[in-house]
Amino acid sequence: MRAGLMKDIITIQRPVKGESEFSGVVSTYENYITTRADVTHLSGKRVMNASEVFLSSTVQFSVRYYHDIAYGMRILHKGSKYKITDINPVKSTQSIIITGELVNE
Repeated sequence: MRAGLMKDIITIQRPVKGESEFSGVVSTYENYITTRADVTHLSGKRVMNASEVFLSSTVQFSVRYYHDIAYGMRILHKGSKYKITDINPVKSTQSIIITGELVNE
């Protein structure tokens, strides 16, 4: 892993289950790790769904190998939220390659 390529700062959030005021289960996110990453834009497109236009974007994040990252977490980068769709550890470069998809909220 070449540390000089990690120019962007990302925040990884993990889900936390809590209770709502009506005794229901609510899932929120809390900050877990703030780290540096190499961010690569893979694809983007406009999707028409139920007469609404959504912007879909796929981004690849490369972080250091020692971070404990799991599915269900999400990534914040430059004001956008990304759902983790793939986690690929690469031992030869001591990195984890994470593929994320833009969350439209």
